[in-house]
Amino acid sequence: MKRLLLFALASIFLGIIYVIGWSSFFTISSVTIETTDPKNVVLIESELGSAGLTLQVGKPLARINSRAIERSLKEQPWIGEVNLERDWIGGEVRLFVRERIPRFILEDSLPLPGGSQLLAGQNELFMTDDGTLFELPGDLAAEYQQLPAIEIQSESATDRNEAARLFSVVNERFPTNKVIVTSISTFITESRVPLKPGVESDPQDGSDRGATAARLLRISWGGYNEIDAKVLVVEELMKLKANRQVSQIDVSNPRLPIVSR
Repeated sequence: MKRLLLFALASIFLGIIYVIGWSSFFTISSVTIETTDPKNVVLIESELGSAGLTLQVGKPLARINSRAIERSLKEQPWIGEVNLERDWIGGEVRLFVRERIPRFILEDSLPLPGGSQLLAGQNELFMTDDGTLFELPGDLAAEYQQLPAIEIQSESATDRNEAARLFSVVNERFPTNKVIVTSISTFITESRVPLKPGVESDPQDGSDRGATAARLLRISWGGYNEIDAKVLVVEELMKLKANRQVSQIDVSNPRLPIVSR
C-alpha cells in the first residue's frame, strides 16, 4: 500500500512537470519587449537569438530561462536593467529592458586604476548622467556623435557624476559643447555665453552678426559648489564692455573671478 501511494505521488508529480514544461497548457501566447528606445528592440531580439534564447510563441512558459536571458543581455555594456514577467494564465511574456542613455561622448584618453587606459579613438565610449562609462554598438554609436564631449583626467567616479550635474546647470544658461574633468577634481567647460544686449560678437568667434551676440569661453568652475552663484558671476562679467574680447574666465572663487584673453 505504501509503495502504491509513493508510485501514485510520483506519477502525479511527473504529470505536473509534464503539463507545465512540455504540454500545450502553459505556452507563450504573446511576447512584448519594452525598451527605453523602441528602435533597439531589433538589437535585443538579435542578441537573444545569438544566445539561443529567442522567445517564441508556442514554447512552454516553464522553459523560459529568465536568468540566462538577463545575464546574456546584461553582458551588453549599453544595457542597464532587465526584467522578465510571464503570465501563467494568459501566456503573455513581457521583457523590460532599460538601456543606458548616453549624455556625453568621451574625448581623449581615460586614466584607470592600475595605470591602464581606454582610448576613445580605439574603443569609443559614452557616459551617462550618473558617470557610467560604456560602449555602444556601431549603429547606435553613429546616432550619438553630436553629444557634448567630455574629457576625463580623473579616476574618480564621483568627479564624473558631478561633471554631469555641473553640465546640466551650466548648459541651461550657456550652450556647452565640452566638459573637462581635471586630475585635481575641478571642472572646465567650453560654453557660449551671451554678451551685453546690443554688443555684436567677434566675427572670429564663430557667431553670426545679427544673431544673439555670444562668445565661446573656456570657463574654470572649480568644484560643483556654489554653481548657481558662479553662473551669475559669469553672466555679469560678460555684460561689461571691457570683457568683450575675453576668452577665459575663472570663477573657482566666485568672489574673486579672473578674466583673461
